[in-house]
Formats: sequence, structure tokens, C-alpha cells
Amino acid sequence: MPALSSGDSQRTSGNTNRTPATPNQRNKVPTPLNQYELLILPDEHSTIDDPLLRCTPYIINTKYKVLICTDCRHCVNPGRASEHLRKYHSHCKVGTKFTTEVITKYPGLINETIHPRDIINPVFGLAISKEEYTVCTRCRRSYVNLSTWRHHACAKADTDLEGGQEHFPSHVQTFFLGPNICYFPVSLPATTLDEGRRDDFDVFQSTFQDLGVSEQEVGEPEDYRVLNQFLLKEGWIKHVSGYSVSELFQLTTPPQEDEILLSSSLMHLPFHALQTMVIRTAAEVRAVFCAMRMTLTLNQKSERARQVEDWNGVMGLVTEEEWASS
Repeated sequence: MPALSSGDSQRTSGNTNRTPATPNQRNKVPTPLNQYELLILPDEHSTIDDPLLRCTPYIINTKYKVLICTDCRHCVNPGRASEHLRKYHSHCKVGTKFTTEVITKYPGLINETIHPRDIINPVFGLAISKEEYTVCTRCRRSYVNLSTWRHHACAKADTDLEGGQEHFPSHVQTFFLGPNICYFPVSLPATTLDEGRRDDFDVFQSTFQDLGVSEQEVGEPEDYRVLNQFLLKEGWIKHVSGYSVSELFQLTTPPQEDEILLSSSLMHLPFHALQTMVIRTAAEVRAVFCAMRMTLTLNQKSERARQVEDWNGVMGLVTEEEWASS
């Protein structure tokens, strides 16, 4: 996240102009949100779910008509949308006509200094200063401290404050970086992180719209940001699209205690039948082996008797019975 400037863009005597450093590394990891930025959620003016901007850190603020890079936390010239991605977020792959598509889909996006005249609610996606700046009550320009405020040339110096303070402290934001940087005061929400700390995932969940979900239909979600992109890519959602939600719940819900007993008794039946079949098959196989063994023994005896007869015929000897009785 680029650090906020410590002075106004106007160069006046005694006022040092320090422009926030822009990202200078490709694929630079965004700095974590500070304690004030964590409090800001998208509002009705923040377009965060456009498929055109899906693979980019860009969002659109329709109220101020700006293209915001949520990684850098400042606005980007819409005419250089592709160039900004190539230079600072090269991991974001977009088409060659991405810039033209953005300008065509969102005509009227501006690239000029925006300075709200009143104190406004923070704009989602923009950086918020960690420290309070000194804000001129008349022109509403913001300065890093009281010393730099004293040296600024107020464009509304003739405005009568009717005894009010000439300056006040406030956290600030800016839309664009550069030589004409201009900070404006913002009013932070009353909620503090101690009352309910939100991390990045909480912010992510808070951006979902309340959609009516049918309990009897399974299909591809309309919001691409839901956390089942893997299931969608691998075809699992398509695989179960013919089943109702209640049926899928029955397959995935752990059984109750009575259901476990019922399941045990039901599972006993097929296993018992399988065991009986195995025993019966083993007995049949054993009987076949015994029959084969007896057949082999008889065959061997017949073969031996035939060999003896052949021997007697050739040699003219007595038979075994005669030899035994002699």
C-alpha cells in the first residue's frame, strides 16, 4: 500500500511536498489493511463482482466514476488500465483489448483531481491515513501537521467561520497519486476493532448478496466468487446436479445413534450371506479336489496293472499272484 503523503500538493513556502511512493515491483504483495481500512466495507456505489474485472484487483466506484486498484489502494487512469496491470500486477492476465472494454462498459470514468467539499464516508478500496491530518476548515485541504497547514495558500481565505476553528484533525484519503495529489477528510465509522475484529475473510464474506437458494435444486452458482471454484472446475457440481439438496444431505450427514444400530444390523445381513457363500464354495472346492485325487489314484493303479501284463507277456514270467503263492 502506498504511504500517504505528508503534505498537500500545493507547493507553498515552508510546505514540503512529499508524494507517496508508487509500487515499483512486479507482483508486489499488497500491504495488509490497517486498523481503519478493515472497518470499511463495499457500499452500493462499489462494483466488485463484474466478470470483466474478475482476474484483476480493480473495482469501480460509480458515485465518483473512478477505477480503483484495491492492491495499490488508489485510482488508476482508465486509459492505462492494462499498462498498470503489466507494470505492477503482471500475474493478472487480461486480453489485449481490456482497456477498451473497460472504457466501453464504463463510459465517463475520470482521471482528474477529485476533492469533495464536505467530510464524506471513506471510499472502499482507497488507503486511509494511520494518523490524523490537519484539515483547513475553509478549503478542506489536508496537511500532515499544523506547521504545514500554516504555510498553505487557502483558496477561501475570505470565508467567515463565525468564530469557529480554522482547522480540525481528521483521517484522510486521496483518489489519485501524482504531483497534484489532493487529500480530503473522511468520517470513520464508530465501530472499533475491539468490538468486533474483522479480517480479510470477513470482509470477503460481507460482500456477498443475500440470494434465494432453492433447497431442491443443485446447479452452478451465479456469483463466481463463491468458495466452490474447484468443485465447479473439476465437474463435481455437474455430477450432482441431478440430485436434490436433501438427498445429498442424507449422504453426507453423520448418522444418529439409532441409525448406527440400524445400519449395523443391515450391514450384518450381506456380510453373513457373503460368509455363508464363501464357506459353501470352499466345501464344494474341497469335494472337487478329493474326487480328482481319487480319480488320479485309480488311474495310477490301472496304469501299473497294464505295465505288469505287458511285462509278463514279453518275458513269459508268472504273474505276481503265482509268484506270491509259490
